[in-house]
Order: sequence, then structure tokens, then C-alpha cells
Amino acid sequence: MKADSPVVVAEGVGRAVRGRSILDGIDLVVRAGERWGIVGPNGAGKTTLLHLLALLVPPTAGRLAVFGLPAGGRIPVAVRRRLSVVFQDGRLLSGSVLRNVALPLRLRGVPRREARRRAERWLEAFGLLALAGRRAGSLSGGERARLNLARALAVEPELLLLDEPFAAVDASSRKPLQTLLRSIVEREGTTLVLISHDYRDLLALTDQVLVLAGGRAVDRGPTAALWARSSRVQALFPDGFGSIAKAGGPGPATDAAAGVIDEGDEGGR
Repeated sequence: MKADSPVVVAEGVGRAVRGRSILDGIDLVVRAGERWGIVGPNGAGKTTLLHLLALLVPPTAGRLAVFGLPAGGRIPVAVRRRLSVVFQDGRLLSGSVLRNVALPLRLRGVPRREARRRAERWLEAFGLLALAGRRAGSLSGGERARLNLARALAVEPELLLLDEPFAAVDASSRKPLQTLLRSIVEREGTTLVLISHDYRDLLALTDQVLVLAGGRAVDRGPTAALWARSSRVQALFPDGFGSIAKAGGPGPATDAAAGVIDEGDEGGR
């Protein structure tokens, strides 16, 4: 995709579930190669917006286009394969660590030997190659987070959507992982949309931030400048750049591989 081409165009986008408005009037343009953060209190609609951008659910109001294709209708598989999503509770596939990265490549038609080679390269990048033969379910929280990122990036997405990707990563590993992810995204020219409860993640990885509250966009701007000028953003982080006060636990049950969500809990984040 050409630099500066719009990857996401949202005009007055809304989402209602069982008659209850979750998002309303969202306007957003994300261009190729841009890195956006989404922040807001619990229940602001952040994860619902990510579901919309991932083409997992349709908008119930407004217009949304991803890669120039209107959301809400039949989405070709070829379009869905241009993006990757990592949810906070993204589930791993059964079997080995290697299988988790290689299988999505095989499903895209990559020959077995090449899929293994590419999977091993991404596992090495995220410090997991020594664990390639281990059962994925036995990994620690931090290892699972790295595996989810490796799996998402191995398919070389044009658009990478991340929901709290560092939630299970310990403090000592967080900054190196941020640095690694930023270098990959910049090298590949990947368009990024990141949700985080920690503004340090946004400062490390994004250039623009959209602030949601009550399902509406209430502020936006360059990541560092927004922190400096926005009392609304500062109020979300009373202890400085750390996590949002009283941040809730995991969001709705999500199967990143199958793209299945429980809409009954959609408004919780």
C-alpha cells in the first residue's frame, strides 16, 4: 500500500448492542505507516472499536472502511489476511509453540518448509526459539504475550491491532519488548493501532492518540504533546505515566484465532 494511503476511514461510526450504545460518532483516519494509540477509562469502548477495525463486528451507524472496503458486508478472506489482531486474552492454539506460528502461515498457502523457516525466524526474534518444541499451554504469561506478537507479525500484516499486548509482561521485560516491536513496525512499515492502560506503551510505540470516554472521541493529538496539554488524559493517569487508576481485569472472552467474541460483554471496555 502506498505511503499515506488511508488504511482506516471511520465517519460517524457507532456500535449498539441490544439497544445500548457502545460507540457513537467516531471519526478517525489512519494512514499507511501511522501508529495510533487508543486510551480511555474502562467502558469507554476501546475494545469495541478494535473489534470494528478488525472487521469482527459491523458498525450499526456511520461509515467504516478498512483497506477501502466498506465494513458490514461480506469481507473477502484476502482482505482479512491483510491485518492481524492480538487481544489481551488472545488464546493460543493447541500443540507446540512452533505450530502456533507456523499454522497461520500454512493456512495462507505457505509451503511447509518455508512456514517452518519463517516461524523459527520470528520465534528467534522474540526470544522463543529455544521453546519451539514446548507445549504452548505451558508458557508463562510473558512468554505467551511474546508468542502472540510473533504469531501476529509472522504473517506480515499491513495493519496490526493490539489490545493490551504487554499486560502479562513483567516490568524488566517491558521496555526491551517495546523497543523490539517498534523496530519491527518501523522496518516493515506496518500500520499500528494500540490499546493500552499504560501511557508509557503509547509513548514508546505510537505517534498519535485517540481518547475515548463514554463511547465518544473526546480528544486526540500527537502522543507526547497530548500528555503535556490534556488534563483529561493526565486525569486518567494520576500516578504519572503508569496504568490507569482502577483499571479493570481482562475484557470479554476472545478467541484471536477464530475471531469469536461475546457481544454481551462488549461494553465493558
